[in-house]
Amino acid sequence: MVYYNESTQVDPKLAKVAVSQANRYLIEKLGLSVLDFDQIEKNKKDQQTAYESETGGSIDLIQYIAQKFNADVYVELDFALSSETRDDKYYASAQGSMKIFDTSTATLLGSVVLSSQTAFSPNSADAAATNAIANSVWSAMPKMIDQSRELLKNSFSRGIRYEVLLQKTPDSKQVSQLRRALSKKVRDVEQVSYSAAVTKLYLYTFQGGDKIEDDMYDAGAAAGLGDLRLVFSRGKSYTFDSGL
Repeated sequence: MVYYNESTQVDPKLAKVAVSQANRYLIEKLGLSVLDFDQIEKNKKDQQTAYESETGGSIDLIQYIAQKFNADVYVELDFALSSETRDDKYYASAQGSMKIFDTSTATLLGSVVLSSQTAFSPNSADAAATNAIANSVWSAMPKMIDQSRELLKNSFSRGIRYEVLLQKTPDSKQVSQLRRALSKKVRDVEQVSYSAAVTKLYLYTFQGGDKIEDDMYDAGAAAGLGDLRLVFSRGKSYTFDSGL
């Protein structure tokens, strides 16, 4: 998913040009499906209530939308324009970056420089700016794709990471039994935190997300948690009630 840095003073029309150009590359060169600019704008409005209810503002809205659509990474475009008029002709250039973020954690994974040759238009300053943005994004996309692939390859060496929250865990020994049972189902299990109220686990696997729920039920039964049930899921995050 590609969007732009809303904290910068970028004309929304030019932001749309930049995002659309990135998506055009992803579609034409890689045959990928994308979440386009207008879809993101619509989801920002439609998902606002759910976002506030589910996260309390603890994560960025754009990260939340990326999670909703199961994006492995999301890319943020950040740029500024320089422009001038000479001899009744219009010139512009763009400078900035493409930042690649992990959807689960919002960790910055990498960054690609965004830069253009001076673009020219005989008609208007807007046309010159549009050309500069479009050219800079298109030329940076191959580097962004290569970097994203390498970053994903490294971050997924243990498999895709799924976050599991288990509510009502008063018995730490039972949690340990669950963890051992899960280790037979997935590539790796990491216990992030524990309390009697909730335990947080990271599961690493190359299986699809729907298999996580099945693995949790099987491991729960082996650990004496036969009443385990899913209460909420979003993207790669799952919340279960232990049934205790």
